[in-house]
Amino acid sequence: MISKTMIEANNAAQPFAARAVGHVRLQPGQQQTYRSIRRRIAAIMRMAFRILGMGEKRSVGSLGRGAAVAAALAAMGIATLADMARAVMGHTDVPHCPRCNRPIGFISAAQRQFAQVRASVGKFSSRGALAAAIFGALAAGITTVGAPTQVYAGTCVQIDAINGSSAMGSGAGAPATCGSFSIAIGAGSGATANNFGVAIGDAANSTGNNSVAIGRQASATGAQSSVLGQAANASGAGGTAIGNSASASQANATALGILANASGTNSTAVGNSTKASGAQASAFGVSATASGGASTAAGNNANASGLAAAAFGYGSTASGDYSFVGGNATAYGDQSIAMGKGAVAGVSGSATTIVNDVAIGAGAIASGVNANALGANAKATGASSIAVGNTSNATGLGAISIGNQGSFSAVSTASSTDSLAVGNGTTASAQAATALGVSATASGTFSTAVGGNATASGANDTAVGTRAQATGGNSFAGGNAANASGASSVAIGNAASSNVAGGVAVGLNAKVSGLSAGGGVAVGTGATATSVSTSIGGGSTSVDNAIAIGARSDFAATATGDGSIAVGNSAAASKNSSIAIGRQTTASGDGSIAQGQGATASGDGAVALGGAIGGFGATGGASAGTKAVAIGNGASAALSGTVAIGLNSKVTGLDSQAGGVALGQGAAATSTSTSIGGGATSATNAIAIGTRGDFATSASGDGSVAMGGSATASNNSSIALGRQTTASGDGAVAQGQGATASGDGSIALGGAIGGFGATGGASAAAKGAVALGNSASATNANDVALGAGSVTAAAVGTSSTTLQGTTYTFAGTAPTSTVSVGAVGAERTITNVAAGRLSATSTDAVNGSQLFATNSAVNSIVTGGGIKYFHANSTGPDSSPTGTDAIGVGSSATAQGTQAIAVGANTAASGNFSSAVGPGAAATGDFSSALGSNTVATGVNSTAIGQSAKSTGNNSLAAGWSAQTLGSGSVALGVSSVSGVAGGAGIRDVAVGALSEATGGSSVALGDTAKASGVNSFAGGSFTSATGAQSVAIGGAATAAGA
Repeated sequence: MISKTMIEANNAAQPFAARAVGHVRLQPGQQQTYRSIRRRIAAIMRMAFRILGMGEKRSVGSLGRGAAVAAALAAMGIATLADMARAVMGHTDVPHCPRCNRPIGFISAAQRQFAQVRASVGKFSSRGALAAAIFGALAAGITTVGAPTQVYAGTCVQIDAINGSSAMGSGAGAPATCGSFSIAIGAGSGATANNFGVAIGDAANSTGNNSVAIGRQASATGAQSSVLGQAANASGAGGTAIGNSASASQANATALGILANASGTNSTAVGNSTKASGAQASAFGVSATASGGASTAAGNNANASGLAAAAFGYGSTASGDYSFVGGNATAYGDQSIAMGKGAVAGVSGSATTIVNDVAIGAGAIASGVNANALGANAKATGASSIAVGNTSNATGLGAISIGNQGSFSAVSTASSTDSLAVGNGTTASAQAATALGVSATASGTFSTAVGGNATASGANDTAVGTRAQATGGNSFAGGNAANASGASSVAIGNAASSNVAGGVAVGLNAKVSGLSAGGGVAVGTGATATSVSTSIGGGSTSVDNAIAIGARSDFAATATGDGSIAVGNSAAASKNSSIAIGRQTTASGDGSIAQGQGATASGDGAVALGGAIGGFGATGGASAGTKAVAIGNGASAALSGTVAIGLNSKVTGLDSQAGGVALGQGAAATSTSTSIGGGATSATNAIAIGTRGDFATSASGDGSVAMGGSATASNNSSIALGRQTTASGDGAVAQGQGATASGDGSIALGGAIGGFGATGGASAAAKGAVALGNSASATNANDVALGAGSVTAAAVGTSSTTLQGTTYTFAGTAPTSTVSVGAVGAERTITNVAAGRLSATSTDAVNGSQLFATNSAVNSIVTGGGIKYFHANSTGPDSSPTGTDAIGVGSSATAQGTQAIAVGANTAASGNFSSAVGPGAAATGDFSSALGSNTVATGVNSTAIGQSAKSTGNNSLAAGWSAQTLGSGSVALGVSSVSGVAGGAGIRDVAVGALSEATGGSSVALGDTAKASGVNSFAGGSFTSATGAQSVAIGGAATAAGA
């Protein structure tokens, strides 16, 4: 309010400004007119108060800095002071008075009414009153206060201070200076306003065209610049400076706030002490600084010094080009981003070399090129590294760390090149290491740890699962608490472990352990293997060099012998190099083999192949003792060196030097016998070969031989060759279908005609009897029936005869047997019989010529002929049966042994009870038999059958062209087959098949060209070869060279 104001008026011309403030003495009659004018001026003053952000009762001084700025900006929003001045002074866009040629202004009517004004102003109580006076004067169009003057455009208003208070009137210390169409209002040092300018305030300066300077010492020197505030300065064209000491020194710069400084072209500084020195830079907030081109700093003490950098928030610093900062963070490197209290992206002084870093989160640090740190206190210090999560740490090149401290109070750290750490407390500290999961650790190069507390510490190690550990290098551990500590080892499954190099453990609690590298394998729940063994199946167990495959909840496969193999549920291989294959198999001897359900190989070197029929627990598996072989369901070879092959085949006995062989379903042999064929049976030292479903071959006599379906050799050293043959006599020989040799030492050679069950086989029913030919029958001891259908009768002695009254006595008057070459009604002649010796003591047979000569001499009417039905055609020497009860038939046939039989040219039967039948046949061993052209049987109880067959070993059998048995107890069946070794080195060998050879001792060769040369070896199949001791080769061309 204005107090003690004195206004003097000449006539009716009262000063309009004084009337505006209500302190004018009016003449009667003028009140009506001035009341109307006063209301209009009061409305303009209210508008001024609103523009300055004041109430009508508030002074300018009561405004705060923000309110003053708001008021100034509002005033600018309506119209600049220069525009207001131009309007008041009648600029081109203000209507002119056509009569007086002057601008009308806002209140041109008042100007027309009052031509001259002289006002004397006293003290002002406040800046509000001063502002009211100023705006009142402006509204009235008054341009000079303090002296009468005309109201023309371009004049000045001068306000001087009186006694320390604002004053309007004469006595100003320095007059205001105005240019064309300008306003200058000032006190003390005065004010200067250039063309179209406005300068208001002590020493205010508006020298730029169209500029505005409001405030003490305010300076607007740039064209079209605007200044508001004490000592504010806008020197750049189009600049704006609002606030005490604010400065806008470049073109289009804007500075708002005390000491705000916008020194860059097109820059903006808003806030106390802000600085925007870069071109197009922007700074907002107390002491904010934007010094980089196109940079932005927003927030108290924010600093953006890089090109196009942006810093937002208290204390934020963006020094790198194109960097971005938020919340008291720092971005040193170019193209870096830092957000969060204390976050740092880049390294101080390395803006151009450590670039593109991103740090987001309180205390986050990204100091490697292209590094990213996201989360409170996250650190990414390696180039191209990534750290995500509270306190995560990525220090290596390309490292990735994801996780936060969490409840484990640990830090996620990726500290090496290309490493990755994801999860609370994870650590990836080696090149290309990967750690995923809470507290996971990957410390080996190219290692991977996935899962809570998983550890991969060796190069290329992989650990997957909670507490999984892969520490051996190139190892893999998968599963809860899985542990692969051996080099290149594998452990898969909960609590699976492998601590040996190359070991593999797969399954719950599977384990491979040991001290040496060897690659043990354990697969299955609870499977256990050593460093050089294999166990596959739940609960399976193996030791060094062993293999166990199979599982069962109660009994798992176990291979506890060194180098053993167990395959199948409950399979057990308990001795060194033993093999058990099949459910419930057992191989308990060194080097033993058991295959098939329930098979048992209980002795060293035993082989048992054949399973029981039925489910788990079924019995009947093959069983083999020491060095024995049992092949087939129910096969049993319990004695050392025996062989049982076939369903339910068995070799029994007590002989410590056993070598029995049983081949075929149900075949049965003793410890030293051989049975070949389904159901074949043989006694001690016997051989039974042949099979038939209802009547099996049987060699039940000691040293007997039975060959052929249903052949039976039931007595000692008997031989039955052919289907349904029977040799029941001791040393009897029966050959040919249905042939029967029931007498001791008898021979029946000749088969029945027809299929199985046909009758007519040769029959030698008495001791020493010989029946040769179909249906031949020798019924008396030592009888010989030669030829089909031949039948012997009881020997009848002839001591003498009387011819023509003359009695002739004969030698050999007490015959013990007969030889028959026919039968009653089927008689035969004997042809080609050499002339026998004719003497009183001669018992030689005579031929027809001799009888012819004799009869001619005796009875001239009887013409010649020999002995009817019995002839021989030979010029060679006579037979020589010199042994007791020996028989010699044929040229040069010799039978020197007791009850020896030699039948055929040049045959020789020198052994006791020997038989040689066929040209050149020789039976020199006791109880030996040589049947066939040039056959030789030299061993005791040996038998040679077939052209050129040779049986030199005791108790041996050679059957087939050129078949040979060289060892004791050997069997060779087939063309050129060989068993045994010359000199007796190989015994109990069996060779069956053309060109087969069994020479190793207790070896067996079955099949065309099969060869078994190893001790106790077995070769089964064409061209198979078993050369190693106790080796087994089965199948075409199979070879078993090792033990």
